[in-house]
Amino acid sequence: SLLVIPLIIHRAIIGLIFLCNKLNLKSETIENFSNEDLILFKSMIIQSAVGLENFQLYNNMHELFMSTIKSLVASIDAKDQYTAGHSERVTAVAVLIGEEMALDVKTQEKLKISAILHDIGKIGISESILCSKSRLTDEEFMIIKSHAKKGEEILKHIGAFSDIIPGVKHHHERYD
Repeated sequence: SLLVIPLIIHRAIIGLIFLCNKLNLKSETIENFSNEDLILFKSMIIQSAVGLENFQLYNNMHELFMSTIKSLVASIDAKDQYTAGHSERVTAVAVLIGEEMALDVKTQEKLKISAILHDIGKIGISESILCSKSRLTDEEFMIIKSHAKKGEEILKHIGAFSDIIPGVKHHHERYD
């Protein structure tokens, strides 16, 4: 016997589940699927469709999130042409280090986001200082150095970034 159940999300069939040859384990014979079997499998398929839809929604939200972060970084690059592409290069190196250290997937994702956003505080630095062609004064240099703290101030309002903020805040720390 054969039972075919559609996998439906938002009234659209996205796949079919085929079940064939119901085996009775006691008698080792093939039986026809019953109405109860249909109800049970339909219920399981509906739950599977909900899980699949949630997975798709999560992926869409994550893609939107990462695109938003990259747009923020692009705004920094637009403000400071001198360091354009810097965040992408830092991110590439950070990802390689995370992989080499065999960090778990969640920690690698946090490292990547932290690397992408590490210079977000430059949004709060005057363009006249940020793009200065001449040597910075001591005062201007202190203002430039404040971008890490400004990054913390910008991101602290996003609760989900609590694990990201230390990388932004301390990215100029030296351990030597």
